[in-house]
Amino acid sequence: MNDGSGCRITLRLAGGIVISMLLAATLQPFLAGEAGQTGNQTKSLTERFQAGESAAGIYGRSSDGGVCNLRTNCGSVVLLSYVRIDDRDYEKTLALLSEIFAKYEGCEDLKLVTIWADDVDEFMPEMNKRGFDFYNSRQWWKLFFAGPWQPEETSNSEPLQVYKAELAKKNLPFHVLLDAELRVIEAEIPEGRLAVAVQNALQAER
Repeated sequence: MNDGSGCRITLRLAGGIVISMLLAATLQPFLAGEAGQTGNQTKSLTERFQAGESAAGIYGRSSDGGVCNLRTNCGSVVLLSYVRIDDRDYEKTLALLSEIFAKYEGCEDLKLVTIWADDVDEFMPEMNKRGFDFYNSRQWWKLFFAGPWQPEETSNSEPLQVYKAELAKKNLPFHVLLDAELRVIEAEIPEGRLAVAVQNALQAER
């Protein structure tokens, strides 16, 4: 028998078959690919962050284990960066972010959020090496990636988000500027003009 949703079920034995019908009806939206409609599929980071659109959900853990959500920074321009310790230009990237932070330290209109794509057992020694003053700043969040690896590890009710499978070494570092409403201003910003892009974003918000 056809239940009207495109799922054909043959009714033979009351017990198991009835249960099968109910399960099929329940699972049909998922099997039909509703996950794609809610954004639960891997994409490139460039696809994740489209100019003018709300930023994907960002979740990370701080060195004390607390989970941080990007929404906490609503009301400020946000420079969001994804990095990896084993990137050949890692130190150069951190130096650039440090320069930007130093220039705007104390400015409530700008927050930096840097997410390490490394595992926690690599992230923690890195934070310890750089010291308390480095990792404890609340204007410059330093987090390790806390989200799932693949969309299959989340429910269909999850919001749009970045998955670790999208943070391949070849794609990083990756810098995104968000406005005070956490909409994407620009993504995949080259480091050569990152400082200027931040300055322009702040001027546009004032």
